[in-house]
Amino acid sequence: MLRFLSVIFLATVITLPAQADLLCGGDTIFEGHASVQMEDKSIRSLILNGVGKKRYLFFDVLFAALYVETPSEDGPAIIEAVDEVKIMVIHALVKAKKNQLVDAWNSEFDRLCEDQCDELRPFHEQFISYADDVNKKERLIVTFKSDRVELETSRGDVFDPVMSGEYGRLMLRSSIGEEPNDDVVKKGMLGDYDKYCDEY
Repeated sequence: MLRFLSVIFLATVITLPAQADLLCGGDTIFEGHASVQMEDKSIRSLILNGVGKKRYLFFDVLFAALYVETPSEDGPAIIEAVDEVKIMVIHALVKAKKNQLVDAWNSEFDRLCEDQCDELRPFHEQFISYADDVNKKERLIVTFKSDRVELETSRGDVFDPVMSGEYGRLMLRSSIGEEPNDDVVKKGMLGDYDKYCDEY
């Protein structure tokens, strides 16, 4: 999922208060807490679990921050806490074309879907239909709830939610599961990351 920079947003309201946790070049990239307004108007408080930086060849491609209700260094445990909300915030460090993102996430879906491929494919097709070109420093937010995936872009794009909690868990397995797409990114998202960087 980390190679696929696409995201939607519906009923969730996300705020990032002024407690910085990752600073780059003097700018706050990710802050220490987030809150989510649920469909019943209740508020869930989340904590920044970690930030991974993905590299391709010699280039930094993206930051990926993971916010959780219960911080943990155990990726599978986070995934299986199905009643807890998770947020992944992706901050693009390079431009990416739509076709690159779709091809990458199609490959990742085929790698992970196993015996659920037919069941989850309609949700996957819905998700990739939201793909678009992504510019440097654009921010993408994916909110994982027990029964759906909600997404938002920093451009203000709003789409219908993907109504499958299991598809969301597949997406999380790509990032922090037993066989992630990128071990370095997983390590950062699970808490082992530098709190400062020189530039971005």
